[in-house]
Amino acid sequence: MLLDVRRLLYVLRKGPSPQRLQAWGGVVLFSGAALWVVYKVVLFLFPILAAGVVALIGVILVRRAIRSARPIAGDPAGARGPASEPVGRES
Repeated sequence: MLLDVRRLLYVLRKGPSPQRLQAWGGVVLFSGAALWVVYKVVLFLFPILAAGVVALIGVILVRRAIRSARPIAGDPAGARGPASEPVGRES
């Protein structure tokens, strides 16, 4: 693999003219195809990523609202439940 890269760099810089043009054409076509694939993947994934971020912000806001809410009036133990009431004296 490393030898192939060295050979490619040699041909791109100092190789015979037909081989140099062929190598540059291959590099340009390969780079263009790779950039096109990356562009398409980003365009496909961006809406999914944006929807995920919006959903995460919604979950955070709902958790904050629930955490800071006052206990319901009919529930003497509040949001904590009966397990967190102090144990000891019975009336």
